[in-house]
Amino acid sequence: IPGAPTLVAPGNGSSTADSTPTFNWTAPAGATVYRLLVDNNNDFSSPVIDRNVNATQYTHGTALPAGTYYWATRAFNTTGGCDAFGNWSAVSSFTVTAAPTCYQLTLNKNGQGSVPTAVPPQSNDCAAGRYIAGATVNLSANPANGWRVGSWQGTNNNGSTANSNTLTMPAAAHTARVNYVANTPTGQQVT
Repeated sequence: IPGAPTLVAPGNGSSTADSTPTFNWTAPAGATVYRLLVDNNNDFSSPVIDRNVNATQYTHGTALPAGTYYWATRAFNTTGGCDAFGNWSAVSSFTVTAAPTCYQLTLNKNGQGSVPTAVPPQSNDCAAGRYIAGATVNLSANPANGWRVGSWQGTNNNGSTANSNTLTMPAAAHTARVNYVANTPTGQQVT
């Protein structure tokens, strides 16, 4: 009969914004299969995950709603005709926090130069190029030779001709643009 596994992750009392966490546990001697239970009730009366797993980790494909969950596993030995479950592991709890609402920031440009770069590249717990409302994003422009920043759009200082600017992310998808203009010699107009 295999011993009880030790739960590794998610750690007891931990919080995560990942709604599909990976469950990890140790492998006691003699274990060939594991039964994993995850429930939002500490008595496991209505499990949201009840799986037999052939490895010491499992990632559920369906997102768990925000809330507190309890999990445990036990080992099963099927070697050589044996048919025995070991004891359940200790029970651990973890909390899935509500994921932040992330909004897409699109950066583009007019004229000759590079698309502005954003720092940070995203808000915490958001994918690249996505930000939570109210996040401050620092923008940097890089004009081509013979070009300069003429203005910005969608930033905190649209009239700026500096190579850097900031924006405060709204609660919606947003576009920021740098407008490059050609340098002209003093007294001449570009037609």
